[in-house]
Amino acid sequence: MTTTLDFLDPVETQKRPLAEALIAIADTKLVLGNWHVVCLNNGKSLPDYAALLAMAASAFGHARALYDHLATFGLEYAELERGRGAAAIHSLGVLDAAPGDWQDFVVTAYLADQASWLQAARYLSHPERTLAGLARRIGEETYFHLKYATGWAAEFAREPASAQRARDALLRRYRQALAWFPVNDGDAQAAGRRQAFAEAAQKLLDILGQGGELPSAADTTIHAGDTPLRRRAPLPERLYERVRFKDADAAP
Repeated sequence: MTTTLDFLDPVETQKRPLAEALIAIADTKLVLGNWHVVCLNNGKSLPDYAALLAMAASAFGHARALYDHLATFGLEYAELERGRGAAAIHSLGVLDAAPGDWQDFVVTAYLADQASWLQAARYLSHPERTLAGLARRIGEETYFHLKYATGWAAEFAREPASAQRARDALLRRYRQALAWFPVNDGDAQAAGRRQAFAEAAQKLLDILGQGGELPSAADTTIHAGDTPLRRRAPLPERLYERVRFKDADAAP
Protein backbone atom coordinates (compact mmCIF):
# COMPACT_ATOMS: atom_id res chain seq x y z
CA MET A 1 0.00 0.00 0.00
CA THR A 2 1.27 3.45 -0.88
CA THR A 3 0.57 6.72 0.85
CA THR A 4 -1.85 9.30 -0.46
CA LEU A 5 -2.42 13.04 -0.42
CA ASP A 6 -5.72 12.80 -2.29
CA PHE A 7 -7.48 14.55 0.59
CA LEU A 8 -5.59 17.70 -0.45
CA ASP A 9 -7.30 17.76 -3.87
CA PRO A 10 -9.53 20.75 -2.96
CA VAL A 11 -6.45 22.91 -2.25
CA GLU A 12 -5.46 25.40 -4.94
CA THR A 13 -2.34 24.37 -6.84
CA GLN A 14 -0.21 27.27 -5.59
CA LYS A 15 -1.08 26.44 -2.00
CA ARG A 16 -0.32 22.74 -2.21
CA PRO A 17 3.33 22.91 -1.02
CA LEU A 18 2.29 24.89 2.05
CA ALA A 19 -0.61 22.53 2.76
CA GLU A 20 1.68 19.49 2.50
CA ALA A 21 4.18 21.02 4.92
CA LEU A 22 1.50 21.96 7.45
CA ILE A 23 -0.02 18.47 7.25
CA ALA A 24 3.39 16.92 7.99
CA ILE A 25 3.90 19.17 11.01
CA ALA A 26 0.36 18.67 12.31
CA ASP A 27 0.42 14.90 11.86
CA THR A 28 3.77 14.69 13.64
CA LYS A 29 2.28 16.65 16.54
CA LEU A 30 -0.70 14.28 16.56
CA VAL A 31 1.53 11.21 16.85
CA LEU A 32 3.92 12.85 19.31
CA GLY A 33 1.06 13.86 21.60
CA ASN A 34 -0.09 10.26 21.67
CA TRP A 35 3.47 9.14 22.49
CA HIS A 36 3.28 11.35 25.59
CA VAL A 37 -0.07 9.86 26.57
CA VAL A 38 0.91 6.24 26.00
CA CYS A 39 4.21 6.66 27.87
CA LEU A 40 2.67 8.54 30.79
CA ASN A 41 2.90 5.59 33.16
CA ASN A 42 6.63 5.34 32.48
CA GLY A 43 7.29 8.70 34.11
CA LYS A 44 9.78 8.56 36.97
CA SER A 45 8.13 11.09 39.29
CA LEU A 46 5.04 13.22 39.77
CA PRO A 47 6.63 16.14 37.87
CA ASP A 48 7.10 13.79 34.91
CA TYR A 49 3.39 12.98 34.85
CA ALA A 50 2.51 16.66 34.92
CA ALA A 51 5.06 17.47 32.20
CA LEU A 52 3.94 14.64 29.91
CA LEU A 53 0.29 15.63 30.22
CA ALA A 54 1.15 19.27 29.51
CA MET A 55 3.28 18.33 26.50
CA ALA A 56 0.54 16.04 25.18
CA ALA A 57 -2.00 18.84 25.50
CA SER A 58 0.19 21.33 23.66
CA ALA A 59 1.06 18.82 20.91
CA PHE A 60 -2.63 18.04 20.36
CA GLY A 61 -3.36 21.77 20.45
CA HIS A 62 -0.77 22.44 17.76
CA ALA A 63 -2.18 19.66 15.58
CA ARG A 64 -5.75 20.85 15.92
CA ALA A 65 -4.81 24.50 15.33
CA LEU A 66 -3.01 23.51 12.13
CA TYR A 67 -5.95 21.38 11.00
CA ASP A 68 -8.22 24.33 11.70
CA HIS A 69 -5.97 26.59 9.63
CA LEU A 70 -5.96 24.06 6.79
CA ALA A 71 -9.75 24.21 6.78
CA THR A 72 -9.35 27.71 5.30
CA PHE A 73 -7.78 26.01 2.27
CA GLY A 74 -11.08 24.30 1.49
CA LEU A 75 -10.44 21.12 3.48
CA GLU A 76 -12.79 19.47 5.98
CA TYR A 77 -11.60 19.78 9.57
CA ALA A 78 -13.36 16.58 10.64
CA GLU A 79 -11.70 14.61 7.86
CA LEU A 80 -8.26 15.94 8.76
CA GLU A 81 -8.67 15.09 12.43
CA ARG A 82 -10.64 11.85 12.28
CA GLY A 83 -11.37 10.81 8.70
CA ARG A 84 -8.03 9.73 7.25
CA GLY A 85 -6.65 6.23 7.01
CA ALA A 86 -3.14 5.09 7.89
CA ALA A 87 -1.92 5.85 4.35
CA ALA A 88 -3.01 9.49 4.56
CA ILE A 89 -1.20 10.50 7.76
CA HIS A 90 2.18 12.05 6.99
CA SER A 91 3.95 12.17 10.35
CA LEU A 92 7.72 12.00 10.80
CA GLY A 93 8.82 8.38 10.46
CA VAL A 94 11.11 8.53 13.51
CA LEU A 95 7.95 8.10 15.62
CA ASP A 96 6.82 4.91 13.86
CA ALA A 97 8.62 2.48 16.18
CA ALA A 98 7.65 2.53 19.85
CA PRO A 99 10.37 3.55 22.33
CA GLY A 100 12.29 0.67 23.83
CA ASP A 101 13.00 2.40 27.13
CA TRP A 102 12.80 5.78 28.86
CA GLN A 103 16.03 6.99 27.27
CA ASP A 104 14.73 6.13 23.81
CA PHE A 105 11.47 7.95 24.55
CA VAL A 106 13.21 11.14 25.65
CA VAL A 107 15.67 11.41 22.76
CA THR A 108 13.10 10.49 20.12
CA ALA A 109 10.62 13.06 21.40
CA TYR A 110 13.46 15.60 21.36
CA LEU A 111 14.24 14.84 17.71
CA ALA A 112 10.57 15.03 16.71
CA ASP A 113 10.06 18.32 18.55
CA GLN A 114 13.19 19.83 17.01
CA ALA A 115 12.25 18.67 13.51
CA SER A 116 8.66 19.92 13.69
CA TRP A 117 9.76 23.26 15.16
CA LEU A 118 12.37 23.86 12.46
CA GLN A 119 9.74 23.19 9.79
CA ALA A 120 7.21 25.46 11.52
CA ALA A 121 9.83 28.22 11.90
CA ARG A 122 9.74 28.66 8.13
CA TYR A 123 6.45 30.53 8.60
CA LEU A 124 7.40 32.95 11.38
CA SER A 125 7.44 35.79 8.85
CA HIS A 126 4.63 34.50 6.66
CA PRO A 127 2.47 37.30 5.27
CA GLU A 128 -0.62 35.55 6.61
CA ARG A 129 -0.57 36.74 10.20
CA THR A 130 -2.61 33.83 11.54
CA LEU A 131 -0.06 31.33 10.30
CA ALA A 132 2.88 33.43 11.50
CA GLY A 133 1.30 33.67 14.94
CA LEU A 134 0.66 29.95 15.04
CA ALA A 135 4.29 29.24 14.14
CA ARG A 136 5.42 31.56 16.92
CA ARG A 137 3.14 29.84 19.44
CA ILE A 138 4.47 26.43 18.42
CA GLY A 139 8.01 27.68 18.97
CA GLU A 140 7.24 29.15 22.39
CA GLU A 141 5.68 25.95 23.66
CA THR A 142 8.17 23.61 22.01
CA TYR A 143 10.97 25.46 23.81
CA PHE A 144 9.78 23.95 27.11
CA HIS A 145 9.50 20.47 25.57
CA LEU A 146 13.13 20.69 24.50
CA LYS A 147 14.22 21.94 27.92
CA TYR A 148 12.51 18.92 29.48
CA ALA A 149 14.44 16.56 27.21
CA THR A 150 17.81 18.23 27.75
CA GLY A 151 17.18 18.18 31.49
CA TRP A 152 16.65 14.44 31.35
CA ALA A 153 19.76 14.06 29.19
CA ALA A 154 21.77 15.72 31.96
CA GLU A 155 20.29 13.19 34.39
CA PHE A 156 21.19 10.31 32.08
CA ALA A 157 24.77 11.59 31.96
CA ARG A 158 25.11 10.96 35.70
CA GLU A 159 24.98 7.19 35.13
CA PRO A 160 27.14 5.76 32.32
CA ALA A 161 24.85 2.85 31.43
CA SER A 162 21.84 5.16 31.19
CA ALA A 163 23.78 7.70 29.16
CA GLN A 164 24.95 4.99 26.77
CA ARG A 165 21.39 3.78 26.18
CA ALA A 166 20.35 7.34 25.40
CA ARG A 167 23.32 7.83 23.08
CA ASP A 168 22.61 4.60 21.23
CA ALA A 169 18.96 5.56 20.79
CA LEU A 170 19.92 9.02 19.53
CA LEU A 171 22.38 7.69 16.97
CA ARG A 172 19.89 5.06 15.81
CA ARG A 173 16.90 7.40 15.51
CA TYR A 174 18.74 10.43 14.13
CA ARG A 175 19.21 9.08 10.60
CA GLN A 176 15.49 8.69 10.07
CA ALA A 177 14.66 12.14 11.46
CA LEU A 178 17.38 13.69 9.30
CA ALA A 179 15.48 12.58 6.19
CA TRP A 180 13.10 15.51 6.73
CA PHE A 181 16.08 17.78 5.99
CA PRO A 182 17.60 16.67 2.68
CA VAL A 183 20.78 18.10 1.20
CA ASN A 184 19.76 20.73 -1.32
CA ASP A 185 22.59 22.92 -2.54
CA GLY A 186 20.21 25.18 -4.41
CA ASP A 187 18.21 26.14 -1.32
CA ALA A 188 20.16 28.02 1.34
CA GLN A 189 17.25 27.89 3.77
CA ALA A 190 16.94 24.11 3.42
CA ALA A 191 20.66 23.76 4.09
CA GLY A 192 20.31 25.99 7.12
CA ARG A 193 17.49 23.90 8.54
CA ARG A 194 19.52 20.73 8.10
CA GLN A 195 22.49 22.33 9.84
CA ALA A 196 20.31 23.57 12.70
CA PHE A 197 18.83 20.10 13.15
CA ALA A 198 22.29 18.51 13.20
CA GLU A 199 23.47 21.07 15.76
CA ALA A 200 20.47 20.36 17.99
CA ALA A 201 21.16 16.63 17.91
CA GLN A 202 24.85 17.24 18.58
CA LYS A 203 23.93 19.35 21.61
CA LEU A 204 22.03 16.42 23.11
CA LEU A 205 24.86 14.04 22.28
CA ASP A 206 27.34 16.35 24.00
CA ILE A 207 25.20 16.53 27.13
CA LEU A 208 25.18 12.75 27.33
CA GLY A 209 28.98 12.77 27.31
CA GLN A 210 29.40 9.31 25.83
CA GLY A 211 31.15 10.20 22.60
CA GLY A 212 30.08 8.97 19.20
CA GLU A 213 29.50 10.85 15.95
CA LEU A 214 26.22 11.71 14.32
CA PRO A 215 25.65 9.89 11.01
CA SER A 216 25.90 12.13 7.97
CA ALA A 217 23.56 10.07 5.77
CA ALA A 218 19.81 10.03 6.30
CA ASP A 219 17.66 6.91 6.38
CA THR A 220 15.28 7.54 3.48
CA THR A 221 13.11 4.47 3.98
CA ILE A 222 10.09 6.60 4.89
CA HIS A 223 11.00 10.11 3.66
CA ALA A 224 12.94 10.73 0.49
CA GLY A 225 13.18 12.59 -2.78
CA ASP A 226 12.06 16.10 -3.63
CA THR A 227 9.14 15.94 -1.18
CA PRO A 228 10.70 14.62 2.03
CA LEU A 229 7.78 15.65 4.24
CA ARG A 230 5.58 13.13 2.44
CA ARG A 231 5.67 9.56 3.67
CA ARG A 232 6.49 6.70 1.32
CA ALA A 233 4.80 4.10 3.55
CA PRO A 234 1.60 4.16 5.61
CA LEU A 235 1.60 4.62 9.35
CA PRO A 236 2.11 1.19 10.99
CA GLU A 237 -1.29 -0.30 11.78
CA ARG A 238 -0.72 -0.63 15.52
CA LEU A 239 0.42 2.98 15.75
CA TYR A 240 -2.52 4.12 13.65
CA GLU A 241 -4.93 2.41 16.03
CA ARG A 242 -3.26 4.24 18.90
CA VAL A 243 -3.30 7.74 17.43
CA ARG A 244 -6.43 8.11 15.36
CA PHE A 245 -9.41 9.92 16.82
CA LYS A 246 -12.25 7.52 16.12
CA ASP A 247 -15.05 9.98 16.85
CA ALA A 248 -15.55 13.50 18.10
CA ASP A 249 -15.94 12.39 21.73
CA ALA A 250 -12.60 10.55 21.60
CA ALA A 251 -10.68 13.60 20.45
CA PRO A 252 -8.81 15.45 23.23
